[in-house]
Amino acid sequence: MFGYKCQECHRGTVREATRKDFEVKFDRIPFVVPEAVIGECDACGAEHFHGREYKRWRQLFEKQQAKTGGVLSPADIRELREALGMTMSDFSALIGTTRQSLHHWEKEDREVPQSRMADLMMRVLEEGVRHGAVDVVAFLHDRARGAGIELAAPRAARDGARRSGPAWPAPETYDGLYGIARRESPASPCLHTIARAA
Repeated sequence: MFGYKCQECHRGTVREATRKDFEVKFDRIPFVVPEAVIGECDACGAEHFHGREYKRWRQLFEKQQAKTGGVLSPADIRELREALGMTMSDFSALIGTTRQSLHHWEKEDREVPQSRMADLMMRVLEEGVRHGAVDVVAFLHDRARGAGIELAAPRAARDGARRSGPAWPAPETYDGLYGIARRESPASPCLHTIARAA
């Protein structure tokens, strides 16, 4: 795996090293690899990683997430879908995935769990089923914090204000791709830009 010239200093050779409790992050979530094999330059100490080893770490991370409830289990996903009274086809369309992906996520012997993004989408739905209205920004912020991801407080929370719609700049400030208008525009800047490009 290693034994090549260091690409950082161009002097040393990258040698194999084993590290205990090696700290990494996946999707910004901290994770400790019990025993990691890395490459280390014998001249400058730069760390190098092999794709096969990184894939192994990712698999360990996904297993840990599934075991500790970091992602919804197959039974949780199926239960949520059934609580909504939806077929696999309809539920997969609702959350923006394919029926085949959903089928794999609901299998008890699945090899790969859903992505964090798909998991969060389903958790927002689950929260809505349980409690009705959901403050989505606060919910997602809490989930990130619970996963060990440090984020700044969302602007609405910092300002103490609630937004009822998208935070577009005033429509009268746009009349083209980057032009400043002196007249009122009926569209948001993004829609206006797309309309001009079409």
